[in-house]
Amino acid sequence: MVTYGSVSGDSNHQDYLHAFLRSGSLHAGANPPNIWELIFIPWICLAIILACVTCASFSILAVLWVPFAVLVVVACLFVYAGWKKHRHGSMILGILIIIACGMALFVGLIGWCSYLYDYRRIGHGATYSNVSPYELAAAHSDATAINFMNGTTVDTSMTYGYLDGLEASDKMYCVAPVSFGGQNESTVQYFAVGTDCCQSRSSFDCGATGENATGGITLAGVPWSYPAGYESAVSGAEYTYDLTVGDQYLLLTWVDDAEEYRTKLLHKGLLLFFVFAGVYMLLSCVSGLLLHRMFTYKG
Repeated sequence: MVTYGSVSGDSNHQDYLHAFLRSGSLHAGANPPNIWELIFIPWICLAIILACVTCASFSILAVLWVPFAVLVVVACLFVYAGWKKHRHGSMILGILIIIACGMALFVGLIGWCSYLYDYRRIGHGATYSNVSPYELAAAHSDATAINFMNGTTVDTSMTYGYLDGLEASDKMYCVAPVSFGGQNESTVQYFAVGTDCCQSRSSFDCGATGENATGGITLAGVPWSYPAGYESAVSGAEYTYDLTVGDQYLLLTWVDDAEEYRTKLLHKGLLLFFVFAGVYMLLSCVSGLLLHRMFTYKG
């Protein structure tokens, strides 16, 4: 039985925690919130958001934003109702849901920007196979992925790195022509590119470097409207190596195989989400246990 009246400083502090975390008095009959709710409901909301981010890479982006908005609104209603009715357990649960949704969105956007955006972009564009490096790039202006014919290589002997001294980032824009067997006997239509992966005239190490690599992923954005650094690098290579460059050349990220590269993007995104969900589950168990013990304190 709890006796009210003058209490010590420690007892006052404990009573305050109890009063904040749950409604009702400190009597032994008060029902604590379900520990499984504190652990699993926020985690399930987190898993839903991550699943929606993944689904957005196959569908429209509304698949992500609509469920996120609904879950946050519902969580806010939990918080508001708990505050109005002095049910602090509902407030805590709503806050945990909001935190879980926010963290899921943050990590989801990291995965989207790093992996799933390109996965979606490549899948929504055209893929060409067995392409000659001397075919007109304009004929593949809608391409997001190109697999070149066997024997196609990046001619690293014609590497050109352009460093724009006016840029605060000091980024090196690297280009090298795509050719057949290392011979540029015609107009250059395709360039393998990257940033900070070459010296000014050598050591091109952008993208896949294996001898059997014959795939290219087009840069995101409108074709032939590339960053000024890349355009300057192509112009520099054209002048330095006496190249003939097509008017509508394509810039590519060089990969072993375009379809395999796209599949790996999905796998990396899913791995990030699974690892994060696992770590968050552990944190949710710890926080749920601590909150449950604070709720069930009887004085």
